[in-house]
Amino acid sequence: PVFHPFLTLLPLLAPAQPELSPEAAWLKRHAVPLASVEAGHGFDDLQPLRAMIGDARLVSLGEPTHGTREAFQLKHRLLEFLVTELGFTLFSIEASSPESFRLNDYVLRGDGDPRALIKGMYFWTWDTEEVLAMVEWMRSYNRAALAQGRLPVQFTGFDMQTDTVAISITRDAVSEA
Repeated sequence: PVFHPFLTLLPLLAPAQPELSPEAAWLKRHAVPLASVEAGHGFDDLQPLRAMIGDARLVSLGEPTHGTREAFQLKHRLLEFLVTELGFTLFSIEASSPESFRLNDYVLRGDGDPRALIKGMYFWTWDTEEVLAMVEWMRSYNRAALAQGRLPVQFTGFDMQTDTVAISITRDAVSEA
């Protein structure tokens, strides 16, 4: 081998790496590197989540900001993984419950216009192409699942933004009784 004095000195000239804080070290040990945030890219990189989730029946998928494209792309991808690989059957977001019931009718049976139903949940954070893509995936998944006798995935909300739709649903139910 050829000895080159300059290459030998390079490690001595490189700046020292600062020691990681305990929090950063923990993150480095536990982080799951992702191949993509976009749905439809397989699940090989998500397999470590199986052990993390274990037999839990509730998984929280928060977001660092409202309305960030990548946050809902990743949420969509994780939903696909949770549904197809781990058997989860419910997706619920901080959206008004009655309006979400209407979107669930689309997800389950194809009733209504998904764009209008998403817009009807009042917040721009849900009225995005990323949420629409996830809802369309849910509808497509459910067509196949129901045809094969598998449980469908449902879309729900766990908030109340306005009582208008809830009052209408209640009046309809009472008048039918």
